[in-house]
Amino acid sequence: MSAATAATHSATRTGSRGFVVRKGVAEGLGAAPAFLFPPDDPLAGGRRYHVSDAALRYGAGVAESGACDVSIAQMPHSEFVCVFSGQIALHAADGRIVTLGPGDCAVVPAGARLRWVQTGKVVRSFVVFPDGADNGATDIVKIDPAAPLSPMSALPSSALLTPPPASENRRDFAARAGKVRVGIWQATGYARGQVTPPHCELMCLLAGKVEIAEANGPAWTVRAGEAILLPHGATNAWRSRETVRKVFCIVS
Repeated sequence: MSAATAATHSATRTGSRGFVVRKGVAEGLGAAPAFLFPPDDPLAGGRRYHVSDAALRYGAGVAESGACDVSIAQMPHSEFVCVFSGQIALHAADGRIVTLGPGDCAVVPAGARLRWVQTGKVVRSFVVFPDGADNGATDIVKIDPAAPLSPMSALPSSALLTPPPASENRRDFAARAGKVRVGIWQATGYARGQVTPPHCELMCLLAGKVEIAEANGPAWTVRAGEAILLPHGATNAWRSRETVRKVFCIVS
């Protein structure tokens, strides 16, 4: 990316505001410029970027597109996908077919060879970034929502307003030496005060409900089947009264 392009993206990134996706519709933000890295995006049709950050090198938003059959000789970027409606069939180079329907999440790594097939309209959220998987793998990674999790260490107590929750997680994909990571996280109900994340996170809720209040923006209630993206710098508070399970995509 040229210095001029980087400056443009930096100046126009959404900064500290998040957005929620309900029934495939983004609420909270207008459009942001596409973060091009490279400009040859085989899945550009129907993309609408809501966050574009040159410093962290990612773009995120919601895509709405119709029937298509796209052959991709080499995926030019990595893409995290969360489907809200419609069906996608990802035909991998080894003959495996990964199907994605409403509620499914997957990562297509940079370098993957595949066919992306849609037989009708699909609405999905996405996070795209230029880095390939840390282990060099190019296999499509479909997130198993019922995958077993491992206990985590306690959350930092300084911001907690309640006793610490019991939390577990699992990592399914990593890039950028672990600074980009995708997996599943679960925690019992808890509340914490305002914190400022040093990363961007797209959360796709599998179970439960959470209230997230941005310090300089709206308060969101996010339920299972919905998603919320909180960019780097989006100072926010969290309150959940039940166990929350989510797929996360973190970019730092």
